[in-house]
Amino acid sequence: MKYRFLAIFAAATLLLTTLNAGPVSAGTADRGAGPDQPEIDLSIDGGWSDTQSGLAARPFIKSALWEGEEIVSATEPGNEDFNGNWRVLVSPANVCHEGQEPAPGVCYADPNRIGISLAYIVNGDTKNDFDGPSLSNLGIDQNTYFEIQVDLNGYADQLGWTWVNGNPAYWKVENGVATIRLTPASMPSTSGIDNQCSTIPVSTCDTNQAEDEIFGIQMVMSFDDTLDSVFDHTMFASNSAVIASLEAAPGFDPASPDANSITYGMAAPHLFSDGSDRIGTLRAFLSTQALAAFGIEDPSDSDTGFSVTRTSSDSGSFTPGWSTWTEEVNGTAGALLVISNVTFSVPKFTVSNGNQVKRNVVPKVKINKSRVTKKLLVDLGILASNESIPKKAKITITVKAASKKICKATKTGIQGLKKGTCKYSIKIKVGNQSTNKSGSFKVIK
Repeated sequence: MKYRFLAIFAAATLLLTTLNAGPVSAGTADRGAGPDQPEIDLSIDGGWSDTQSGLAARPFIKSALWEGEEIVSATEPGNEDFNGNWRVLVSPANVCHEGQEPAPGVCYADPNRIGISLAYIVNGDTKNDFDGPSLSNLGIDQNTYFEIQVDLNGYADQLGWTWVNGNPAYWKVENGVATIRLTPASMPSTSGIDNQCSTIPVSTCDTNQAEDEIFGIQMVMSFDDTLDSVFDHTMFASNSAVIASLEAAPGFDPASPDANSITYGMAAPHLFSDGSDRIGTLRAFLSTQALAAFGIEDPSDSDTGFSVTRTSSDSGSFTPGWSTWTEEVNGTAGALLVISNVTFSVPKFTVSNGNQVKRNVVPKVKINKSRVTKKLLVDLGILASNESIPKKAKITITVKAASKKICKATKTGIQGLKKGTCKYSIKIKVGNQSTNKSGSFKVIK
């Protein structure tokens, strides 16, 4: 079973709990990227040996090319043929450690996400910063092309979105294999960064300045079902960000294109490691199937058919633009949104049909009736409708002062007292992860 709840709470450690996929290397300090693939496979500390599906189901790198030269190949997990010191490592995220029980907000029996990292071994240590002292001699720059084929293996039917640190030019998912062609990109080292900077979806990032910048290729593939199926196999990429995310508006329905919207977000420290203002780029691919959910039949109409607005609290700069992707050249037909000149630390961009109309999704409760806690959590997008509240969750419901004559908090939820709008907030905590959201509903006769 897949949980939206974990996508919010456990994602704070998304990149930090993968055994190697996180961008932990730093150019100046020349830190290592983590263990090698056999260690990741055999680990009982959240590695592949801890998963319910087991190592045999693990996605693996079918092929990886560096400027046309094959650097990794495999026919099944565990038999990777690495060319010299090259590595493309595959790590599970949010897997239960030995002795843990799977539970929303705690861990999964199988990973809800996997991380993929391009790396190189130096003196027995994996490195993933190609601008760093150990790897700069390889001569890799922003024009160096890599092609990576990921055989999704036992997870082929579950692939949702894919995030990439890099500049993609080709993306195709077919017969259980995801193929991407891209060049590397810069991103902040996670050394010393607030864990909240890597949450999915992005929320906050309180670190003002990065300790260092790294240059390489990182990927995260998601296997949860928090988005509509039209976004299965969707891909988006960032440059200069710790992570990027994609959210769909509540009630997203492909049959109602004028009411649909999605939000892309990025997170990173406000400043580069040299103290200058951070500027980044978001690249987001929408297939023809996804475009149809916004009423756009021809990808070349995307620039006039879509509205792109910066909706985060920080009203920084951005420059949007669209280009058409074809199956012959780019692997999949659709449109690529490029948002450049982006300032940080948590920019969000809402993409909607240019004729968007608002959807009425305000819940209603009759006087003397209650909206139970679970429904309130679903209303706020914290919990999916098919999930249960974690047993160890601590929940605090607060009715806003202006609404105390309209409704009141109870042990089971919020009760309507008289006709009007009930405004409230909910704080929920599981372990050391917490969130606080506000909402409202109508009290009717």
